[in-house]
Amino acid sequence: MSNMPGRDKNMVEMPTMTKRDMVLGGMVVAALVYATPWLSKRTGFSLKDQEKFIDALSEALLPGSAAASPGPFLAAMLPRGLFALTLESVRRVSHALNLSAQGDFITIAPARRHAALAALDAEAFAGTAGAEVADAWKKLKTALLSLYYSSEKGAAHDLLYEPVFGHWEPDIPLSSQPVAYSTDMYARRYT
Repeated sequence: MSNMPGRDKNMVEMPTMTKRDMVLGGMVVAALVYATPWLSKRTGFSLKDQEKFIDALSEALLPGSAAASPGPFLAAMLPRGLFALTLESVRRVSHALNLSAQGDFITIAPARRHAALAALDAEAFAGTAGAEVADAWKKLKTALLSLYYSSEKGAAHDLLYEPVFGHWEPDIPLSSQPVAYSTDMYARRYT
């Protein structure tokens, strides 16, 4: 093959995929598709559980934010590592909130849910919560804030939008209680 016209002599030949490789690859994909529901049942934290927990957590963090439905999106993105979150980090936060609330975080009254969340938030940012729980909560909080404020509901109703044409001039009025701007997609000021 190296004597063929138009081929570079320094070109490295890549191995070709055989039918056997393709069949084995298909079998691996089929096994993963088949095993995913079984694994989620076995871990006791299914996709629906994740969605419910994330929606309840989002509502406790930002009242009214469940209308943006962050649960299904974030639960679907967990296996892909969005915001450096994993299923295990969501489990840690869920477990910590269940302990703090002395019950199931999803089913308790909103006042108790908010109190448990406030306690976890204070512990995580004060450094008194475990390092793994604090790290997981900070990532999950950043994800929830980012998802809400990048949704139409969050951007349209809670954030200011001031289109400024031309060159930048530092004349935007600031207050002691500022409202985040919709261009701050990572909600860095409030995490």
